[in-house]
Amino acid sequence: KEAIWRNVHHIEKTPINPSHLMGFGRYNWTCCEKMLNLQVENDFDLFYIHDFQQLPIGAMLGPNVHKIFRWHIPFDSNLKTSWRRFIVKYM
Repeated sequence: KEAIWRNVHHIEKTPINPSHLMGFGRYNWTCCEKMLNLQVENDFDLFYIHDFQQLPIGAMLGPNVHKIFRWHIPFDSNLKTSWRRFIVKYM
C-alpha cells in the first residue's frame, strides 16, 4: 500500500513489487473473508470501502455484494501505465 500511496502522490515512481503485491492481496483477502462472514450474519445493505488500502476488496466481494468505493485522490493520467492499469482493474 505504501508504494501505491507514493506513486499516486508523485513522491516516488516505483514498479509494482510482486512480493509486496502478494502481501497486499493476502491482507485484502483476509478483510474480504471477514466482511463476507459479517454480511451473512447481519445482511448489510452495502459495504463502504473507504480507501486505496482496500482497493481489491470490491472485486473480491463479487458482483452480488453492494458496495461503494471512495477514491479521494485525484486520478492522474500521468501516472505510470502499470499503476494506472492496476488501479483501474480494481475500481
